[in-house]
Amino acid sequence: MNIIDVIKGEGIEMYDKGGYWAGKCPLHEDTSPSFVVYKNDDKYRCFGCGSKGDAIDFIRELKKWGFDRAVAYLGLKHKKSLTFVPYPARVIDIIALQEKSGVPVKKIYKELLIAMGWIKNG
Repeated sequence: MNIIDVIKGEGIEMYDKGGYWAGKCPLHEDTSPSFVVYKNDDKYRCFGCGSKGDAIDFIRELKKWGFDRAVAYLGLKHKKSLTFVPYPARVIDIIALQEKSGVPVKKIYKELLIAMGWIKNG
């Protein structure tokens, strides 16, 4: 999933500047284009508020949601399996979800992998 599609899909105006996209940051009151998406690594960074990350991080911050809800939202909105490499910080999100739900971490992680299309159910 292309992060610029995710950002534009949330109604954020972005302008093609060659090797990157630029626009006003939706995460704080921005008066000049300090929000940048680099084309070569598909990540965003705001030089005004310091926010940075991938498409999931962006939705989490924009919507004030947790990891699980952001993943589900992106999968449904963009009608795609999410393919990304889980960062070590994602493990903390999965453990927090397990603590809230009581479902074993292994089952939650397996369900996420199925939802992302990395493995088949069964």
